[in-house]
Amino acid sequence: MYKYLRNILFFSFLISSIVYPCVRGDNCFIPEANAGDDKIYFIGSTVMLDGSGSSDPEGSNLTYVWSSDFFESNLEGSNPSFVVGDSAQEITVSLIVNDGDYNSTPDIVVITVVDINQPPVVDVQTSLTINKNSQFTLDASSTQDNGSQTGLIIFTWTDVENAFDCIDNGNSPILTCTAPDITEDQSFQITLQVSDEQEQGQSEPVEININVVANQKPISIPGPDLKVKLGTTFDLDGSLSYDPEGSILTYQWDIPADFSIVEGSENEAQITVQYNGSEIPDENSHIFSLTVNDGSDNSEVNIGESIFISEYCEHPDDTDGRYFEIYNPTSQIIDLENYELWRLSNGGTWGNDGSNTTFSLSGYSINPGEAIAITRRAANNSDAAELIDFENINYINWTSFNPGGDDAIAVVLNGQLIDAIGGTTDPGSAWDVAGNIEATKDAQIIRKDNVVSGNINEDCLENNDGSIENQVCWNSSAGTNSENSEWVYYEDPDNGNSSIPDVDSFSNAGYHYCATCDNYLTVTLTDNDNPIALPNADFIYNEIGNYWSPLWQALEGSIITLDASLSSDPEGIDLSYSWESSDVVFSDASVSNPTIEIPSLSEINIVLTVSDGPNNDSVNIKINIASLNTNPSPVAEFSSMVLGEEIISEQDLTEFYEGYTITFNALSSTDDTFTGNLSYSWSLDPPDLDLIGSELSQVSFVAPEYIGQDKNYSLTLTVSDGTLESSVETDFTIEARMPIIGVAETEIDG
Repeated sequence: MYKYLRNILFFSFLISSIVYPCVRGDNCFIPEANAGDDKIYFIGSTVMLDGSGSSDPEGSNLTYVWSSDFFESNLEGSNPSFVVGDSAQEITVSLIVNDGDYNSTPDIVVITVVDINQPPVVDVQTSLTINKNSQFTLDASSTQDNGSQTGLIIFTWTDVENAFDCIDNGNSPILTCTAPDITEDQSFQITLQVSDEQEQGQSEPVEININVVANQKPISIPGPDLKVKLGTTFDLDGSLSYDPEGSILTYQWDIPADFSIVEGSENEAQITVQYNGSEIPDENSHIFSLTVNDGSDNSEVNIGESIFISEYCEHPDDTDGRYFEIYNPTSQIIDLENYELWRLSNGGTWGNDGSNTTFSLSGYSINPGEAIAITRRAANNSDAAELIDFENINYINWTSFNPGGDDAIAVVLNGQLIDAIGGTTDPGSAWDVAGNIEATKDAQIIRKDNVVSGNINEDCLENNDGSIENQVCWNSSAGTNSENSEWVYYEDPDNGNSSIPDVDSFSNAGYHYCATCDNYLTVTLTDNDNPIALPNADFIYNEIGNYWSPLWQALEGSIITLDASLSSDPEGIDLSYSWESSDVVFSDASVSNPTIEIPSLSEINIVLTVSDGPNNDSVNIKINIASLNTNPSPVAEFSSMVLGEEIISEQDLTEFYEGYTITFNALSSTDDTFTGNLSYSWSLDPPDLDLIGSELSQVSFVAPEYIGQDKNYSLTLTVSDGTLESSVETDFTIEARMPIIGVAETEIDG
């Protein structure tokens, strides 16, 4: 047994020594030296060495030793310097770093010394368009002198003083200026020349064109496309149009010849319009345009720049409902021959070299102002068809599109990104958008209606050794709150957050509204069905006489209320009302619920007409009149017995349970000689329970608990017509179902 235990201990020690050879707290790994990139210097220049890329796996502080046959003695520190001689040569320098215990393997850097100087290579934006009085920055900090470094680069900006107010940064590569206050557009030039202060070390002058715009054109916002019922009027509202500089606008609507303005004028922001014809024409796309002027310039017809992603949906209800959407904001049909869609899964590298999933849009095109949904499933998928309106939209089925919220999606033209959702990093579960955590997971984001192009531009796009990085572009587009984001966030309806709109893929997929992209909207006329006129809910239709009549008779001299609120329009158009009769006078014959005083006649006849504008519907109404009043007929009916989520609603139930809420109603009570003034009163015997709604048509109470034995009650309903009243009693029992626990007193002898 001892031998057996000894072997176990021996092998356990051996295995632990192999797996964990280094005791915690010891220095176990050698550091790694990085002497930097090889460089070229001009004779006589000061070389700056850079060992800052060196590292230690355990994070220990490093010491640096630089050695070379060129040095009289070794150099120390992470960034030492030395001066090269006056002859061309190659200097090999070795770097060894030490973490306190171990030296690294040497790393070599080669310094090539040349005797022919090369001028710096200038890198600066050469054309810029800015607004008057605005500040702008020219950045030449990417300029390099790698062909023959001297250790010094001097930037000289000229042709500046007369036109621009600039901050004096000496010989800095960055120039910040303010554009002049001008009255008309002008072009200026700024010249940049860069020198390393050595012979032949001055670059050719670079001319930078600065186009200063005297006035920013106003933006026309005529509103979204409309579908209008034939014969109805509709409103156009251009009041959201604006001038970037805050100038007051004037308006000019251009409407088709077969339409007319019925309210307002063509020079007002808001107008009401109607179609003059009686039938829908064969050509049924009617273009309305709005031009606004700021006192200097008219708004552009179209300012949309390029295709962009207008919507992204990782559907919370079903993965088959996943899609995103691209939109054409321009005024031209765009051939998608050279466009591709790229997808990164959990981070990666953009490219069409197999590093991400790609989909060619060759063979497709997209019309002006239209969107195409890129869907995971096609219309024949029943689950997807419940979430996406395939029959009425343009869509492309991309079976490899299956995002989980953490993927990045890009639109690409000729291999260059023009718009993207997400970047090359792995976001974890999903991308944050507009201050919403994981906003691309189980949610929907839609581009705001003032976005006219994608989020990729030169200012934010980075190229790291040939690898395209758009993370800065995406961060700017996503924003940190609802104000600075380009997106509107829609969440899972199950979250129950009333302040955030719910995901609605069926209404949104394949549709996008860009308010600022152009100055026109399209009106499409649709058929208009007749409205439906209906009188009070307690009126019954008499087919033989073709009229509606109540079961009751109206009492002579009483005032009753007519009610046409059940009338409706199939298209949801607001209705107008008209009541006509030679027998009575209406309090207001143009409202849905006028009152009338019952005259001394045997009957009254009324015509109700409702209208949606072009179409009408009428019904005949007959009300019989009684000269003598009769008592109303009260009816008390059991409605329900409720406890939590349990609902018991059996008819004529008279035995109730402790703790439940009991409800009765008087809705079946009648008054054969209707006075228009029925009132209700409920009472309980014994009166030891609180009645809720004792003066209403519905009353409720809570049955007491722990009553010990069954208890009988009588509920009385009294109905009055203002003159006469009648009562009815309903008996019921509250059953004792909860046990009463008692404790007997027991005498204990000590």
